[in-house]
Amino acid sequence: MGENTLLDALNWFLLLEKGQVEFYHHLSQATDDAELCHGLQRFKKVEEEHVKVIAAKINILELDQSRIKKALGAVASAGLPVFGQIVGRVSNLAGMANMLKAGYLTEKLAIRDYRKLINAVDDAEIRDMLWSNLIDEESHCLWLYKKAKELKKQRLKT
Repeated sequence: MGENTLLDALNWFLLLEKGQVEFYHHLSQATDDAELCHGLQRFKKVEEEHVKVIAAKINILELDQSRIKKALGAVASAGLPVFGQIVGRVSNLAGMANMLKAGYLTEKLAIRDYRKLINAVDDAEIRDMLWSNLIDEESHCLWLYKKAKELKKQRLKT
């Protein structure tokens, strides 16, 4: 895989992980359920770690990053808090179970893309980072699916 293609893929994951940080942060604030709140806050911490390791790897690979690319990254980063605020507001309308399902679907997207990149990367250090993130995303996916299902069952009982 060429360095530019790898950088594009890592930048995609960086943006996705930053979005997940905002998503889990605002969703955790939108629930009164202690277990959901703590689980979502934990996921936020894990996603923040993903952001750190991916950003560090990008910085190593991208020492001569163009000003245009830096500006685009700044614009994307500035929009993420707005995205998170929208998530917080929409969660009240859509319901927590549906928001957890949206998180589940996003995690599935990340899993799919991590697998593709793992298969395309030759660098063992990058592959190890990707595997680590993939396993975290799989655990998030399972937990979100389970919690969404539980919430829907509770709603049907009431």
